Amino acid sequence: MTGGLTDSARFEVDQRIAQAEVAKALVLLLALHESADSVQLRAVFTKGFVESFDVSYSAKGEPLGGWGL
Repeated sequence: MTGGLTDSARFEVDQRIAQAEVAKALVLLLALHESADSVQLRAVFTKGFVESFDVSYSAKGEPLGGWGL
């Protein structure tokens, strides 16, 4: 046990933190797209796991594309 959490609970907390960091990194990388002025990231988490996500970007209100899982 660490800090009042069971090992299982600590693993879940660490996993959620890691997933949040990955999401931030994706947004930062996609924001570097030379034409994009807007980046949207939608992620669905279920029980600490990413169920699905969609990334899209646009410039001056016009969609430039995107991808997801």
